[in-house]
Amino acid sequence: MREWIHDETVQRDLDLASWGLKPGWAKPGGPAPINARLESVASNGMFRSAFASQRCLVPMAGYYEWQQIEDGKQPYVLHGDGEVLAAAGLYAARQEDDVWKISFTINTPH
Repeated sequence: MREWIHDETVQRDLDLASWGLKPGWAKPGGPAPINARLESVASNGMFRSAFASQRCLVPMAGYYEWQQIEDGKQPYVLHGDGEVLAAAGLYAARQEDDVWKISFTINTPH
């Protein structure tokens, strides 16, 4: 969602985005990470620019984190108290042909 002021009125625009961050500089077929770890998001080259200026909220019902257990991994669902969880995220815009595509990733712990 973009927000700006026009004639003293706040204007908002909501855009659909694809999950998996694809910055404009990324190579076609390259990685499109679905999450950015909080402890490295400010210093990781993939996320550094978006972290500095392209932050967003990502509405969702919840998401899964995987916990290591003796037998392998166990999914653990994270969700809010209400119907919608607002996760911190990063977004990027990239032009493909004549169309601008927006992609995003969510920030997750460890």
